Amino acid sequence: MKILQFFKKRKESIKQLLGSVALLALAGCVGIGLGLYKTNGTKKYVMEAYDYIKDNNWVALYNYAEMEDDDFINEYFFEVMAESKYGTVNEKTLELGEIDKGEKDAKVQLSYTNDLGEKIDCDFVMEKKSVKHYMFFNEWKLDINNCILRTCSVTAPEGFKVYVDGVELTKDNSKISYDETLKMNEYVVPRIFEGAHAIYVKKDMMEVQEVTVLWQEDNCQYVVDSSKLQLSEYVKDELKLNSEMIIQLMYKNVFEETKLTGLENYLLGDESSQAGFLGVYDKILAAIQPEDGSTLNSMNISGFENFNMEYTYPDKAVVTIEFACTFKARGARDAASGAREKYEGETRSKVSLEFKYDGNDWKCSVLNMDCIDYSKKEEVETVTETETEEPQE
Repeated sequence: MKILQFFKKRKESIKQLLGSVALLALAGCVGIGLGLYKTNGTKKYVMEAYDYIKDNNWVALYNYAEMEDDDFINEYFFEVMAESKYGTVNEKTLELGEIDKGEKDAKVQLSYTNDLGEKIDCDFVMEKKSVKHYMFFNEWKLDINNCILRTCSVTAPEGFKVYVDGVELTKDNSKISYDETLKMNEYVVPRIFEGAHAIYVKKDMMEVQEVTVLWQEDNCQYVVDSSKLQLSEYVKDELKLNSEMIIQLMYKNVFEETKLTGLENYLLGDESSQAGFLGVYDKILAAIQPEDGSTLNSMNISGFENFNMEYTYPDKAVVTIEFACTFKARGARDAASGAREKYEGETRSKVSLEFKYDGNDWKCSVLNMDCIDYSKKEEVETVTETETEEPQE
């Protein structure tokens, strides 16, 4: 009997102990729950975002948004966009407005003075996550979708590389389509932050074309103006040197009567162009020995100047260039004596050349060139008038 009573009392004690433990556990759960509610409510997340903005810590704020990164949506470009859009936030003037909490998001109003002394009012949105903290408490993240633009595009001639903010557009970060009629590629960027963007296009032999565009809504476009494309300086220098060489070789061949020898590497080889070059050769050859008996004996180019080039994309360049030269010549035969006067002189001449790009090199396709004017210039007698004093009365 005593043994049974002992176990009965022990059983009651155990029940009381378990009840106390249960009550303590319940109280603990309630306390933990209240603590978690205080530290995991909407305001907690808002205040964290508020602190990032106050400190101008845009990188931390972007990470708070939990975005999936790509070439144009990442913490670097978010910081660039935020600094441009919001300026430097003066933390002493930053004020947090009311939190307008909805079912799936919470809108928060902010106001501050930026580094330019301007009063700025802006809103940011906290978005409720689908996964709950400790299975009971909502978690929140920053919604920055209102800063992201969709399907903005750049269209450029084929063969060019296109860059936006230093990032090359490729099939990995944009959708590329080709217009056969216009010979243009369109690059569509799926997502990019709003604001100013530096666009530049480049191609071998071409000057880099750079422009800054302001994109503030979806579907913004920029189309490269082909009429503004220019050849690079080294190609211009090459065309200048080739023009000078063509002119000098043409005169050399005329005096030596060797037709187009040595010009093969500079001239376009099609039949029409060759006929045109031979026509220039024949015209100059006839001009240095005209029927009146006058003769251009020799000439020496002393310098080229006033080089100008007009480029038409993709493969045409028209060059004009002038040169100065000295010459030795004989005049027409005197009808009475049959004598011919020797004389020397200086003159200038202007030449026009059209170049075409054949896929490998720039070749001259059209040459407009006349023989220099070697006629003897009449000397103008200068009369100096001497002032005389009128006699005094």
